[in-house]
Amino acid sequence: NGGVGARGNGDGGGYALADFVRAQILRRWWPDLASDSARGIPVALTLKMTREGVISDVRIADQQRFNTDKLFRGMALSARNAAMLASPIPLPPGRYDAVMNIAITLDPKAVLH
Repeated sequence: NGGVGARGNGDGGGYALADFVRAQILRRWWPDLASDSARGIPVALTLKMTREGVISDVRIADQQRFNTDKLFRGMALSARNAAMLASPIPLPPGRYDAVMNIAITLDPKAVLH
C-alpha cells in the first residue's frame, strides 16, 4: 500500500507529507483486528505537527460514530495513541511551516501482514 490516491488538494508537497506522516503512524498502530468487521474500519484523524515533527491536538474526525460505535471507538483510540507514540516524527529535508494541520486516514488493512 504505497500508492498516492487522487484525493490531493492541489498541494502536492502537503499531500506527500501527509503520506509520510501516515506511514510513520501506521508503524506504531496495533489495532485489535480480532473481528473481521474491525478490519473494514478506517479511522480519519486530524492533527497538528510542528516543523520539528512534534504531533499534538490529535482529533478523531467522526465524533458521532466515536460516541455511538464501540468497535469504532476502540479503533479510533488506538489510532490516536499511535499518532502520539509516533511523535516526534523525523521529517525528510525540506521547508515546513511552523505548525501544519494534517488530515490522514489510517486503514487497518495497511497493518495486516
